[in-house]
Amino acid sequence: MFFEETTSTLLWGNLFAQGGELPATSTDSPMEATIEAEKQFGYGSGAPHASSVLDGLASLQPSTLALMHRSAHSGGADRWLSELAD
Repeated sequence: MFFEETTSTLLWGNLFAQGGELPATSTDSPMEATIEAEKQFGYGSGAPHASSVLDGLASLQPSTLALMHRSAHSGGADRWLSELAD
């Protein structure tokens, strides 16, 4: 994980796992694709302290989530992190 402060971009490895063909950039929420991938792969981001970590990352108010091998999502990144924490 890496937070680039100048552009408010949060680079993340396998958070918001997704499958299938996706565009390079998007303003859509990554949540639907993430939920589908978690069902398909049989795992999630529910580690014991995941919620507090995700809430802390949301407090950085990133403008973009850059996901490893996936789309970069611009827009409601802090909201999406909070949703994933729930």
